[in-house]
Amino acid sequence: MEQELHQVEVVFAEKAQAAKALASWVAADEDVAAAFARRDREALQSRLLPVFDELKGPLNLSQFQFHIPPATSFLRLHKPEKHGDDLSKFRATVVRANESKSAQAGLDGGTFGLGLRGVAPVFHQGDHVGSVEFGIAINNDLILPLKKQFGYDVSILGPKGEGFDFIAKTHGMPMAPKMLPTLRKVYESGSSFFKRVDKAGKQLYTAYFPLKDYTGKTIGVLAIPTDISSSLTAMRNLLLATVGVGLLALLVSGLLIRMRVKGIVGQPLDRILRFLDKIAGGDYSDRLGDGYCCEVATLADGINSMTDAVDGAMKQARQAEALAVEEGHKVKQALDEAEAQKSKVSELLGTLKRVAGEADGIASQVSAASEQLSTQVEQVNQGTTIQDDRTRETAIAMEEMNATVLEVARNSSSAAESADAAKTQATMGQKVVDQSVAAIMGISERARGLKGEMSELGQQADGISRVLDVITDIADQTNLLALNAAIEAARAGEAGRGFAVVADEVRKLAEKTMSATKEVDDAISQIQQGAYRNIASMDGAVTAVEEATDLANQSGEALQQIVELVVDASDQVQSIAAAAEEQSAASEEINRAVDEISRITNETSEGMDQSAQAVFNLAELAKKLQRLIKEMHQA
Repeated sequence: MEQELHQVEVVFAEKAQAAKALASWVAADEDVAAAFARRDREALQSRLLPVFDELKGPLNLSQFQFHIPPATSFLRLHKPEKHGDDLSKFRATVVRANESKSAQAGLDGGTFGLGLRGVAPVFHQGDHVGSVEFGIAINNDLILPLKKQFGYDVSILGPKGEGFDFIAKTHGMPMAPKMLPTLRKVYESGSSFFKRVDKAGKQLYTAYFPLKDYTGKTIGVLAIPTDISSSLTAMRNLLLATVGVGLLALLVSGLLIRMRVKGIVGQPLDRILRFLDKIAGGDYSDRLGDGYCCEVATLADGINSMTDAVDGAMKQARQAEALAVEEGHKVKQALDEAEAQKSKVSELLGTLKRVAGEADGIASQVSAASEQLSTQVEQVNQGTTIQDDRTRETAIAMEEMNATVLEVARNSSSAAESADAAKTQATMGQKVVDQSVAAIMGISERARGLKGEMSELGQQADGISRVLDVITDIADQTNLLALNAAIEAARAGEAGRGFAVVADEVRKLAEKTMSATKEVDDAISQIQQGAYRNIASMDGAVTAVEEATDLANQSGEALQQIVELVVDASDQVQSIAAAAEEQSAASEEINRAVDEISRITNETSEGMDQSAQAVFNLAELAKKLQRLIKEMHQA
């Protein structure tokens, strides 16, 4: 009977470990932890109720719930409308899980009856926010496989009112009132008890074992009955036949053959008694020989038949033991499958490391492009400063030319000298304008080049985003494989506990990878937004530079007209006054144009300063990306 008890305990332990693996899997989900931390009951129910509905049938689940420390029910997925009750008086696994902040598994009572519980603590951003539990029902479906595999019946009984009732059983026999004293004795004493009973017309030899919970408290009784009716009937018939034959022999022979009977019956019976002592000692290999006569021979044959029956029963027990060994081989096969899952996880981790290396190379290219772009922006800024200086010089020249024209108008007698001076100043002004045009054209070319590089930078950032998508997919697959490995390890029972730890570490590494990938994705988004803003700024800068180029060309044409007018003034002193007036008006227009150029130049300079700052920020983001990728390599 001890072997049968051990087999039941193994089934219970495997189911409890499976429940703990499920609870640990749910507790590790960041979205679930976040919803639990903010006490969002509706979000948890919406996300997890379909999961419970899908798993409860195949896994024989009866409970799925969340608790607030130490053991207050927050959400029962198996009964959502009931929550807020205190479970601390009878739910030791929940109290222990929240106190120790570690996963627990075992047999435990509850509001809805006994169950094999797996409880895991839930953490959010490093804070302990409660616990999550899965419960596997103690019912007929749980223990029927034992009867199918090993051939014996099992009953699990619990107290109900003044008596006991079946919680689970593999047979159809009813509860007999005369069982109650035995059940109460086992339940109260916590000790095993063996008893032969007559039930439903059958002779049963039943072993009663106390069923103890997670804390060692007796919460029920495990009964394993064995039908010995046929064996007892055979022994009874044999004994009746033997006694009848013996009495008949005594009546016929009488006192006269007493001594003869001693030789014929007494000595053989002594040998038979010694043979029975050997059987009582567990030796079933020997048999009574043929050296018996009369009824003693019949008795010897009956005892041999009984010995054969007992030997057959022992062989069946050894076959059951062989089946238990076969189950051990199945456990080893499950471990081999878990090892294969480990190889797949290692392969995925290698792929993740390779992709992280590619992301590191792209980040280096982004950093180099940012530095080159920063140098070009600095050059454009210097060109803008030179343009501003030239424009200021042009404005001064225009003011001097305007004063000269007014002097010509007031003093016609010095027209020739003033015309020569104006010609000289106009020539200088034209050169300055030509230089301004050349500088502006250079700025325009550099701005276009800068725009192209910014576009290329945006494309490189998009490439990094695609790589990050691949990393995220790999991390999701790694997390899924880690879950499968944890479940396989849980099925393996005690032998798979070590690999369950490895699977949990792999799952944590996958979560850390997903977190780092999210940070990198946020950094890349900032880079892309900065690149798009810089492209828009460069479009505006290119437009402003083109306008400045047009205005500078207009200034050059105006100065050319001034030179021609001054030459005409040298030949036509008579029309100096009229020409001077026209020249004055043209000078005013030039002054306005030069002022406009100066304003546009200042705006361009400010735009270049903003571009330089944006490029600097871009370089910093690229460095941050490289640091994140290094952390991924180290992880």
